[in-house]
Amino acid sequence: MRLWLLLLILAVWAAMSANGASLSSLPAKKAIKKPPSVGCFKDKAKPRDLPKLARLGSVTPAACAAQCFKLRFSYAGVQNGNECRCGNSYGRHGRAQSSECNKPCNGSRVQTCGGFWRNLILKTGFKAATKRSPQQCAIDKRKIMAAAKRIYKARYQTKLLLMKLRLYRQRLREKKQLYQKFLQKMRLRYKARLQRRVQRFKKRIVKAKTRFG
Repeated sequence: MRLWLLLLILAVWAAMSANGASLSSLPAKKAIKKPPSVGCFKDKAKPRDLPKLARLGSVTPAACAAQCFKLRFSYAGVQNGNECRCGNSYGRHGRAQSSECNKPCNGSRVQTCGGFWRNLILKTGFKAATKRSPQQCAIDKRKIMAAAKRIYKARYQTKLLLMKLRLYRQRLREKKQLYQKFLQKMRLRYKARLQRRVQRFKKRIVKAKTRFG
């Protein structure tokens, strides 16, 4: 059992070290129906502010955010009225004026979808796993090992307590058997004493009858 526990701890630590992901940051189950806008941001050809291009025939802010959510990205950006891009970070080229993100969307002329080299950034609702530094992974490893030691200590103490409980029950059982033997012995003794008294009493009755009979 100790070996199994150690293997489980090592497997968890290896998985955390391999992908550098936080176990507490889990993705949302559904995309946001009305994605909130973060603002208008600049973009360049190299490197792109949002690296993933999501292909949509009809681009709107909500459709782009939903598509980026499906692709497991935290942010969506609509650009030039007909382009949808996805990523987990934004703003590497700086913020732009909101008036520069005023180009109508090809999927809805009443909505705006960024501008020329301008991204209108939206939140998709997807929570991407956060990257952890080697120092954080080392801290997590120490925490896991400390938790494993506490678990092992608790298991050892539980086993020791169970052993003491079994020994106590065995002693109680032995005392009960001794007490039952003592009771049986006392019953036999008092029964024999009572029988002797009855026999003496009967003899006296017989003597009295022969004497006065």
